[in-house]
Amino acid sequence: MSKPAIIDPDKSYNFTDFFKLNFAPQDILAYFGISLYRDYLDLPHFNDHLDRLSDLHTPYHSHQ
Repeated sequence: MSKPAIIDPDKSYNFTDFFKLNFAPQDILAYFGISLYRDYLDLPHFNDHLDRLSDLHTPYHSHQ
């Protein structure tokens, strides 16, 4: 038995449609010749004081 087609060449897809497909992400990417690689990032840490951090917790009020 053959594998079902991942992408229908007669159909138009938008970005969100790919999330609705019933296939594993690596299978969808392999269809386009792309491989999936996951890894951990070791990002630098910022140890200084963030003086504007409270602004992130304050709701923004638009002045229209």
